[in-house]
Amino acid sequence: MVRVLAILISFAAMVGSTMRVSFGFALVTLFPFAANAADISPFFSAGLEFGGDKLVDITYSDGSNSDIRAGRGILLSGGAVFVLSDTAPHRFELQPSLGIKWTGVKEAENGSVDFYRFPIEVLSFYRNTDSHFRIGGGVTYQVRNELKGTKDAALASTRFENALGLVLQGDFMVGKHRNMGFGLRYTAIKYEPKVGGDSVNGSSIGFIFTFVFPSREEIAQSESP
Repeated sequence: MVRVLAILISFAAMVGSTMRVSFGFALVTLFPFAANAADISPFFSAGLEFGGDKLVDITYSDGSNSDIRAGRGILLSGGAVFVLSDTAPHRFELQPSLGIKWTGVKEAENGSVDFYRFPIEVLSFYRNTDSHFRIGGGVTYQVRNELKGTKDAALASTRFENALGLVLQGDFMVGKHRNMGFGLRYTAIKYEPKVGGDSVNGSSIGFIFTFVFPSREEIAQSESP
């Protein structure tokens, strides 16, 4: 529970400090799309991703092992879905978001190791409202990428440069308003250490759940006889 709270605090601090300029720039860049969007809905998503190079390998006193891979992690993000074109059954969407990706090893008495990444993403999707699927991709820009060790594990701490990558994602939409997506997601990205060393492959594949808050129009359409 303490580690979860620490992650949320880190995310809040990130948004409140270094992300102000980046997020502000993103808002200015996306303003023309927002002005012309047929509909705008907030969303949040949660995912579990796997893969990438091994960063840390830990052996505990009981003989068990745990490791951290550069692509592995729990992904939490939120943003908005802009409907750019909606000619049934074909819809085109733009989805900017801000998130956190985290993984860690089992905490021990003499320390712990966690890997944090903060993705800023802009994805575009083609959605078929008859077949209830969407497919698309875009860019991810991950900032404040840090492998952080505590106590005896502090020697494992490493900071990485901000990294640009590509994302592919496909979702099947379910629910009364077809506003919940269950999908697969692939990310291609590499991390460069800030102080020497080889680049690290942080590519991953995983599962993603997305919840889009339905608009008043969608709610009214679903409730009409």
